[in-house]
Amino acid sequence: MASQSSKSASSSTSSSISISKYDYDVFLSFCREDVGKSFADHLYAALVKKGLNPFREATSASESSMSIEKSKVQATSASESSMSIEKSKAVIVIFSRNYAHFTSLLSDLVEIIRHGEATGKPIIPVFYHVDPSVVRKQIDNYGEAFAEYESNHEKEKVNRWRYALTVAGNLGGYVLHHGRYEQTFIMEITDSIYDILRRQHFGGDYLVGIDNRLEELMSLIGIGFGDVRMVGVYGIGGIGKTTIAKVLYNLISCQFEVVSFCQNVRERITRQVRQERQIHIPGLEDAIFHDLDEVFSMKSRKWMSK
Repeated sequence: MASQSSKSASSSTSSSISISKYDYDVFLSFCREDVGKSFADHLYAALVKKGLNPFREATSASESSMSIEKSKVQATSASESSMSIEKSKAVIVIFSRNYAHFTSLLSDLVEIIRHGEATGKPIIPVFYHVDPSVVRKQIDNYGEAFAEYESNHEKEKVNRWRYALTVAGNLGGYVLHHGRYEQTFIMEITDSIYDILRRQHFGGDYLVGIDNRLEELMSLIGIGFGDVRMVGVYGIGGIGKTTIAKVLYNLISCQFEVVSFCQNVRERITRQVRQERQIHIPGLEDAIFHDLDEVFSMKSRKWMSK
């Protein structure tokens, strides 16, 4: 499993609706010629099936010989790519045989590493039939690309590309070699990124001092018994009822096809109903449910889109 540190995704809020600063769950960077119609496409489909919203970034071989007009288009595309990286909660970079032969991918990687170092954005490298040492040291096919760059590009830019590859090659990631089933490999990646984003979604990994209570709740829920159960958590305000419910949700939600976490439902609806009694507001019923803070998790969005 990939081990990545991540910071909780923050969001800007209005008085009634929580608005995330992210447009995408995952930014995918890959070489179209190597994996665009195979591995990357299958990974993209698996992420969508998991209920995530990925952004697909790809580069074709046509970038190698560009006119002035095409260069302007490339500059615009690079700006949009940088914005998409910023607007994504996490990044998956697929290093394949010819990845280093595309300068736009290397420039994207510089941005990806910059965001990772500055904000803690999770970065998961996938080494697709490429050893991590090849990426880290820029040898073999990657070395051939850089031998050309040394004579055709500014030294400072080349050094930035080398630095980004070195950092990425040292990150914990996934390595696919011949003989391993790609479907299983893809499932491991999607499960990992879903778990990372889920923990971001509810603000943290684990809290000290709640192990015994969690064990008790788990035994009451009885996952695997095949029945339907309702478990109540009660107590005075401020003792951590919602917190332990969120932690439990984080631990078990990946075992279900459709999940949701509804918080402070009674209080919020009561407040809205009181407002409705004072003045009629068109569309209030929709507003009530939009006002629920993160009512549906990533899995629920998948269910709602069906």
